Amino acid sequence: MNSIEEIFRLYSNDIYRYILSMEKDKYAAEDILQDTFYKAYISMDAYRPGNVKGWLFTIARNCYIDYFRKKRNVILTSDFLQETDISHINIEDVIVTNAILDDVIKIINKLPTKQKKAIILKDFKSLTYEEGAFIMNVKVSTFKTLVHRARKHIKQNYKE
Repeated sequence: MNSIEEIFRLYSNDIYRYILSMEKDKYAAEDILQDTFYKAYISMDAYRPGNVKGWLFTIARNCYIDYFRKKRNVILTSDFLQETDISHINIEDVIVTNAILDDVIKIINKLPTKQKKAIILKDFKSLTYEEGAFIMNVKVSTFKTLVHRARKHIKQNYKE
């Protein structure tokens, strides 16, 4: 395998664009890119010769997932609540919305793997059909079909 510097020079632009397709904040994408190559450097001894670019895309995806999980677990402090006007928020609406979301997530988790990935990329990550198809390595028409079938399944199985 080449040195980490050579690997970075060859693949960093592709990996960065991939990360940017999932995370629209360019500064966060740069942090994830840095973390990707750091983890690649650390695990170079365990790498088996093969597709370096695919290996890096896998590390980048895992780094993004880690970042997303950390970002999702933001803790609200009393300072934040004092600075934020929350008088217009209806707590009953929030509870109902969370209950609906929980039900939908349960349905999504029961979908076939490809449909689940497609609906998450399209509806939760707000990717275009082209971006989702690229990430899943399928044709755009196939990606559209997966999203359509997933949405149809969710509609049929959701009970208000």
